[in-house]
Amino acid sequence: MPQENSPPDFRGIHEATFPSDGRLHLPSPLFSQAIATGCREFWLGPLPAEPSVLALVPANQLEEWAQTQAKMSALSPEVFLRPYRRIALRSQARIGIPHVLQAMAGIRGGQILYLLGTGHHIEIWRDDLYKARSAGIRLASS
Repeated sequence: MPQENSPPDFRGIHEATFPSDGRLHLPSPLFSQAIATGCREFWLGPLPAEPSVLALVPANQLEEWAQTQAKMSALSPEVFLRPYRRIALRSQARIGIPHVLQAMAGIRGGQILYLLGTGHHIEIWRDDLYKARSAGIRLASS
């Protein structure tokens, strides 16, 4: 069992339908991991290497995550963190995705999303982008 305030270990690929109200329901395994490790505050924004994908990073892991991302991209953390927004995990296992980030990621109500647990953060992929990448295809709009 994870310890409160220990780094989360988000794992798995989870499918979810994005509701028109903009409040995404986290699948039970991801929500349980967040609660068990005390992660109730997150930063949400575009993944530096793939701006159409949103990264959900626990607030207490942001600095370490940003440094890792900076090493993998040519951008400094100050540049790629500008659009990030701080969000709270609600007790109903929901996170509100601001409209500006919905637009940046090209997501809309009724759309299927894939939530990928990648260890210390969660990536939120559009259905079309995830399926294309899984098949080895790069979409022109991404």
